[in-house]
Amino acid sequence: MGCATSKDRFTSARQLLDFGFNNFTSFKPEISTDTLKPIKVIGGTEKFVNVNVINPAPLIIPKGYEEMITQKITTESYVNAPVLSGQILGKVVLSVDEQEVVTFDITASDEVEKLTFGKAILLLLRRLICL
Repeated sequence: MGCATSKDRFTSARQLLDFGFNNFTSFKPEISTDTLKPIKVIGGTEKFVNVNVINPAPLIIPKGYEEMITQKITTESYVNAPVLSGQILGKVVLSVDEQEVVTFDITASDEVEKLTFGKAILLLLRRLICL
């Protein structure tokens, strides 16, 4: 740090830490999954695929900005089969004053296979037998 003595380095380090603790805070964003609905699958063995988002790690932000954080959730309206587990189907963007702070992926929680002719016949037979 360019200080002449150990005591000066310690004092400078303490001032930096004091500044950080006085002006910044840890913020744990809670992603509202209430609006996350299953996404329609075109040409798959299932009609919909469930989605999930992993709650992110805490962010370090300036104090007082906690109430200013907004989140925007965007997902695909539909997806073509096959769908892989973990496939990215949307994003959650956290912003402060229209400026992006961080982005998280929304992913498929399950796999959905592509519907082939043979699988379609098997599904039809299962439904006929269950009637």
